[in-house]
Amino acid sequence: MNSPTDCTLCKSDLRPIIIEAGFWKLVLNWNQRFLGSCFWTLKRHEESITRLSTVEWAELHSLLIKTTTAMDKCFHPDHYNYVFLQNQDRHVHMHILPRFATDRQDLEETFIDPDYPSHYAIPGRNHHLSQEKYTLIADAIAQAYPTD
Repeated sequence: MNSPTDCTLCKSDLRPIIIEAGFWKLVLNWNQRFLGSCFWTLKRHEESITRLSTVEWAELHSLLIKTTTAMDKCFHPDHYNYVFLQNQDRHVHMHILPRFATDRQDLEETFIDPDYPSHYAIPGRNHHLSQEKYTLIADAIAQAYPTD
């Protein structure tokens, strides 16, 4: 197990944070290859999903439903991939990858998902944005996020 001090996802400067919940925080992915792609990361350092508590699992389930609802309102994806990859960062985190059948225009950018509906190519292309555009995407998701 890596030390939390060596863990990228344990660092407090992880940004942009969209929403914080009890055990998880939602972070916008710096690679916006898929418009709105983000991930829920566990607030405590853990490297195995099998060691999540029942309460952590239950909260994640509820958060995924709300996140999907917010993403539907913001970007209208055609499909989603939900994945625990943990290849570069062993810390438990679940990616939410909105998938698009057609190109999307947003923020004066074109977002292309050329592999849809198939598995996305690895390694994939990177789509980096200005800090202002990351903030706009994160804010849009946060504003669309159900508060119930």
